[in-house]
Amino acid sequence: MAAGGSDWLAVLSQELLEGLSSSGRDSEEALSEVTTSARVVFGSLVEPKRWAVHSYFSKFNAESIARIRSRYQVLEDVVLRIPNSDEWACSHVEDVAFYESTLTAGLRFPVQPFIRELLDFLSLAPGQVAPNGWRVIISSIVMWKESSDGLDDIIMEEFLYCFEPSHITTSPGFWTFRNRDNLVKLVEVLPSSNRGWKDGYFFVCGDNWERLPEEGDDFIPIRRTWGTP
Repeated sequence: MAAGGSDWLAVLSQELLEGLSSSGRDSEEALSEVTTSARVVFGSLVEPKRWAVHSYFSKFNAESIARIRSRYQVLEDVVLRIPNSDEWACSHVEDVAFYESTLTAGLRFPVQPFIRELLDFLSLAPGQVAPNGWRVIISSIVMWKESSDGLDDIIMEEFLYCFEPSHITTSPGFWTFRNRDNLVKLVEVLPSSNRGWKDGYFFVCGDNWERLPEEGDDFIPIRRTWGTP
């Protein structure tokens, strides 16, 4: 099993600045998640078959998987799989697609209960959250913990009081989070562009990476299918 909650938070705090400053590795579209996203308007969303995810296949190989496991402390009992040449990130309903940019932003296995509850409530799979969206989620987790001297964890209601899901209109099917109050910036210094991340994904298999060791069988699992809030 992957690291427990306290170890996970220590890793987040250590790598948070790297995740916030990262702007991607390859040269593709340089579009801001902040300036190109929009609040959801009924009837304005693109149908799933036209989502941007269908324009990308993974560039990952065995060397990429080994690098992911080493750099982001993924234990050997967590199965990572290279996508087939014809597998989109949204193709599978059992294995779960994760982008390397998500791990760069600070996500670690096992996935924290708050994150699973938030994504399940919003009907979003992990792969649908764009890099800046993950930076907002991870930064909020760390801020709540630090501001309470380690006593309190952020809950879904608190997060959604501060932030709202925002559809990235230039990349249909992908989402980020924006401040509900534009006068209050809880998370700042986000990259204005994130390049070349959409073909950097892999699949996580099995069921030993989703929940903390202390959670029971009634835990909220990671959502497999891609959806819309």
